[in-house]
Amino acid sequence: MSKIEAKEILKRIRSKEKPEKANVTFRLSTNLMDNFKKACAKQGVTPTAVLEEMIQSFLQSL
Repeated sequence: MSKIEAKEILKRIRSKEKPEKANVTFRLSTNLMDNFKKACAKQGVTPTAVLEEMIQSFLQSL
């Protein structure tokens, strides 16, 4: 009978729950970023969520 590795199973489950994310740095004008953050807050969404959707849309349109 094979040994069950609980830590490995939990690790795989947890990795599937959240996609891996990385820190990325962009240099944008301060005014543009401030306006973007305000617009996101007004719509009740996070800037990260909006950027991810925009990047996905861009990639799908290619």
